[in-house]
Amino acid sequence: VAYVKENNKQRAIEVAQILRANSINTDLNLAKRNLANQLAYADALKLKYAIIIGDAEEKAGKVRLRNLISGEEELLTIDEAIEELREKN
Repeated sequence: VAYVKENNKQRAIEVAQILRANSINTDLNLAKRNLANQLAYADALKLKYAIIIGDAEEKAGKVRLRNLISGEEELLTIDEAIEELREKN
């Protein structure tokens, strides 16, 4: 789970907890890194997907699911993201 700005960090923590409660392996980097560095970290871990939380996602009550291989993104509810991750893994 990656967050765009520091003010999105709390929602990212909440989303990570929800994913873990649903048996989705989840990593959340709490170091003060910008989004690009967080995604580079995810790439270094050879992760296939990242959930991104920004102001727009918080306002919409959704998350952005990014395929780190193709770059494709979807704006989904957390439940839809969990379903997508389960189907793709």
